[in-house]
Amino acid sequence: MILYVIGILTLAQLAIYTLLDDYKVGLPKSVILMLLLVCYFFILPPLFYPKHVPGKIRCGNPAMGITMAFWVFGGAAALGAHTLYQAINPKSK
Repeated sequence: MILYVIGILTLAQLAIYTLLDDYKVGLPKSVILMLLLVCYFFILPPLFYPKHVPGKIRCGNPAMGITMAFWVFGGAAALGAHTLYQAINPKSK
């Protein structure tokens, strides 16, 4: 499920980059990249944490794994898509 979300957000990132170029909007693509990285690092991981069941031990391993997956795979996907788009379209800012 996490990889699906990362894949959808990566495709959305590329679509936003294309729309910014098509409509000549003055918003830098690095702003979109920074917003997406903030989402991967701080906003999305807590949405995927397992629910705490009262009366059971609360283990932090699932939360740590989910957070690291978003940091590693999400960050790499966002940076990779940004770098790839800049390499394919060198005249875009």
